[in-house]
Amino acid sequence: MAQLALLAAAAALAGAVPPPAREPTQQQQQASDEDIEVRGERLPAASLTRSTLRLVDVPQSVTVVSAETFLRQGALSIADAVRYAAGAASSTARDTRFDWVCVRGVEPSLLRDGMRDQYGVFASIAPDPYGFAQVELLRGPASMLFGRGAIGGVINLATKTPQLQDRAALQAIAGSYGRAEWLVDTETVAGTTLGARLVLHARDAGTYVPHVPDDRLLVAPSLAWHPGGGTEITLLASFQRDHTGSIANFLPVIGTMRDNHGRAPLPGFLFLGVPGDDRYDGSARQVGAIATQRLGGAGRLTVRARYTSADVEYRTHFPNSYPRPTDPYLPDGTWRHIPLLSYGAHGGLHVLAGDASLGWRLVTGPLTHQLLAGADYGWHDAYRRFGLGSQLVDLYALDRAAIVPAARKRPLLQSEEDRQLGLYAQDELRLWERATLVLGARHDRVDTDHAAVQRGPGSTAMSGPRVDRATTLRVGASADIGGGVTPYLSYNESFEPIAGLTAAGTPFVPKTGHQHEAGIKWQPDAATLVTLAAFRIAEQHRPVPDPDHPTERIQAGTMLIRGSELEARRTLPGDYEVSVAYATDHLSGEGAAFDAAPRHLASLWLTRALTAGAGTWRVGGGVRYVGEQVSRNATWTLVTPAGTLVDAVIEYRLDRWHVAVNATNLLDRRGYSSCLARGDCFAAAPRDVRVSLGVDL
Repeated sequence: MAQLALLAAAAALAGAVPPPAREPTQQQQQASDEDIEVRGERLPAASLTRSTLRLVDVPQSVTVVSAETFLRQGALSIADAVRYAAGAASSTARDTRFDWVCVRGVEPSLLRDGMRDQYGVFASIAPDPYGFAQVELLRGPASMLFGRGAIGGVINLATKTPQLQDRAALQAIAGSYGRAEWLVDTETVAGTTLGARLVLHARDAGTYVPHVPDDRLLVAPSLAWHPGGGTEITLLASFQRDHTGSIANFLPVIGTMRDNHGRAPLPGFLFLGVPGDDRYDGSARQVGAIATQRLGGAGRLTVRARYTSADVEYRTHFPNSYPRPTDPYLPDGTWRHIPLLSYGAHGGLHVLAGDASLGWRLVTGPLTHQLLAGADYGWHDAYRRFGLGSQLVDLYALDRAAIVPAARKRPLLQSEEDRQLGLYAQDELRLWERATLVLGARHDRVDTDHAAVQRGPGSTAMSGPRVDRATTLRVGASADIGGGVTPYLSYNESFEPIAGLTAAGTPFVPKTGHQHEAGIKWQPDAATLVTLAAFRIAEQHRPVPDPDHPTERIQAGTMLIRGSELEARRTLPGDYEVSVAYATDHLSGEGAAFDAAPRHLASLWLTRALTAGAGTWRVGGGVRYVGEQVSRNATWTLVTPAGTLVDAVIEYRLDRWHVAVNATNLLDRRGYSSCLARGDCFAAAPRDVRVSLGVDL
């Protein structure tokens, strides 16, 4: 019924739009088919929306953040890159192991060049933001576009590719905690058809937690060939190696945010492991290709493929406050001693992803159809072999020499292998180039060959082969009613297979969800885009703790998310940039626990260029507000206080040279990023300052 109601509303919306005085020119149609013009930059977003529509016409909330912007904002991770986007809550504590970001109350799916990028827990490393030209955020379910995925949305990483030009950018960075970085982004061209690009990033750094390094090496070459006749072929490769550890120390709530019998709070950046032995060391290797072929003036064939392999060695220690979160210490009257768990694991994965689609433009009078049909395939095989240990420690007088290193014998195993095949079709109808109706459907089949959990020697729970199927829909409508104002409506669905078994060995069934969204976009000129959106999301089959087996999970949870967002962005290259964002989310549900999802988020980012003599200054900064975060379970309710952080940047450019100073958390606000009802707290990251010197050749 919801889909039928939306179709009726879309028809009424389209019918209410008067025909324009003249038809669009052929050049305008071609520009629309190639690129999306937004905020004064040419920012193609077709791989995220599978669309030739301008962002203002897409009936869903979308944000595109260029590399120039997120690097100027001091981003060290993909989560940092979207922290000034409406509704995207990234932790104010760093995590060098992986990206944690929350969109519309839940963790989004991660794509790279329109294909799924991450699988497995502790089996891969976080992608380096320097390797991407832009980060794109599509809010809400998107399973019709990409298959399996989270209800909150998707983040797509657009890889830097050759632009058929000769140029180079070299940069050196020094900063807090012994940070030293060297960055290279160079391109060359042979004739007019062949281009190559090489992106390098080498980092030798510490972190604000002692004994935890933040070292990285990224090498990402690419090759582009445009032989003519509408053919474009791009070959991509990357190698990344990280040497780091766990900044997250999982300190007990009692003794940090909550008082422990009058004792001084534990140091927020306390290292609890074995120096030189605790680590999160991993590497990732990728090779891929993207090929497009224009078919006359109306069609386009696109084929994408990528293979990924990764491995991680993870050793860490953390206090075990989980059995008794309100009183985690040994009941000996001192309230000092607590079990310290050790965790040693080696994980790895192999992923193959591919997508082929055919787009075709069909014009029938005032109505234009942009038809799309395609198929994508994904295979992944991931494993994690691990071992656990425990010892009693005095958390207030830690004897580091007595801490036992993480286990090298790892009898426990988790593994999964699956394949996904999806078939999709979509029609974008444009009436008089003013009104849009988007209709899409997709069917997916996910074959899981095995999902195994070995709980101990001789104790293995394994499910046999299983098949999950799902059909998902996408329906949306928008209309330009004049003055650059475009209201829209949309309905989208999601499904997400879950790796894991119940205590009885029964495999989890996929989570399913849907969203209704309504909004208004305003684009008075190419440099400005304002979006106001309201939404309602519902999801079923969420895993929750098993009341009969506390260490296991069952699928009995439901979740309802209601919220609204406002985002305004204006960018004039070489002049100024401003973005304003506000979002509110309200999560509720039955049988489901929701942790660390702030109900209110707000941000402001502003920079301005000033000419002084022969050079140019750029000064600016941002303010980020993260509202209260409520975490509750059957034992208690915790509220992490709201916080406001200030970031700043100052740059000076003279001819080809430029120098900049970036500071995040400029005022050095201390406190807790989040405290969870399960029993642990995470300290917010302190001030971080970086000075960079670069040259463009």
